[in-house]
Amino acid sequence: MIARKRLDIGWRDLALGLGACLWAGKPRGNAFCDSESLVCLSIRSGFDLLLATLALPAGSEVLISVTIPAMPRILAEHGLTPVPVDLDPATLSVTAEALRKAVTPRTKAILVAHLFGSQMDMEPVLAVARENHLFVIEDCAQAFTGPTFKGHPESDVRMFSFGPIKTATTIGGAVLFIRDAALRAKIQERQATYPRQSRFSYFRRLWVFSIFKLVLAPGPYAVVIGLLRRSGQNHDEVVTSMGQSFTGADFFVKIRHQPCVALRRLLDHRLRTYPASRVEDRAAAGRQVLAALPEGTVLGEKAPVHTFWVFPILTDAREKLLPRLWAAGFDAASGATSLSAIEPPPGLPETRATAAEAALSRVLYLPVYAVIPPPERQRLAEIVRASLPQ
Repeated sequence: MIARKRLDIGWRDLALGLGACLWAGKPRGNAFCDSESLVCLSIRSGFDLLLATLALPAGSEVLISVTIPAMPRILAEHGLTPVPVDLDPATLSVTAEALRKAVTPRTKAILVAHLFGSQMDMEPVLAVARENHLFVIEDCAQAFTGPTFKGHPESDVRMFSFGPIKTATTIGGAVLFIRDAALRAKIQERQATYPRQSRFSYFRRLWVFSIFKLVLAPGPYAVVIGLLRRSGQNHDEVVTSMGQSFTGADFFVKIRHQPCVALRRLLDHRLRTYPASRVEDRAAAGRQVLAALPEGTVLGEKAPVHTFWVFPILTDAREKLLPRLWAAGFDAASGATSLSAIEPPPGLPETRATAAEAALSRVLYLPVYAVIPPPERQRLAEIVRASLPQ
């Protein structure tokens, strides 16, 4: 069984991280982080820090594209109102038209996310921001490709995640690039007042995901899936939950920590040594499967840049296709990411992200990776093709 998730981290990297928890040493620096960067415990932590420091007036609106539920939750914690903006499912881009439709006198900021390994054109977003004097936050959590891509230099804040299932993961951690030096200094000062993540908790986290990495190998994974099914558990839900972070009622207590030195050292090592060829190989695997499927099948198939961090297809036959793929050894997933289009606030029903909602209701995620041999990728595409309307 080819697992739906992969941990993009090697055994030597995990060993370095575990060793750093015992004796951290000092980070050596890397080509990705620069004078505008700030390392945080997670994107959630960095976003919370940013909003606390900006201190926007209560009731201010923030335009927000498809994102994880934690982001509107953090906005609400700071007394802000998230307003959805739609996107083009073919390009995964937020359009200037959608943004202009959602702007009101209460709008103060825009948060847009690059999805599934794609990179949208930020120029339309920045143009609307300039017209309305809006603060721009660019979420690049799913778009990391190496040290050469740091988001658009005109975005006020660009956020990168290195959580468990992200590219070049360090099983936690994030890097924020903050254009305004005064704002960056204030955020650093605020973060310095937070308690530091314990080395023990990070050691335990690395250890747990080391076991997870073992389980994700094809042989062990098939055994685990079989055991879950025989015990009556929904393996779809169990596997999905294994990659989630910061769950529970104490969400804000958990995210309001500084990263420990061990995490910073592993992050520095990964950013310094991560091979760009790994992303290029993943993109090539994605392009092979994309080319084997009919036009209109893949969400984001016309994105200007796409490295296929995950591979989402659109289908009205998810209930029939999923068991076929599982039986063929491909652990596809329906709704296995927590991305969603948020509900519009009262009084702004016209901002509903109808195209995004319709697309996400039809998404099925395929396991498309560079390590899967090309013939197997072709077989995967043929199974999908056979399920599509003729």
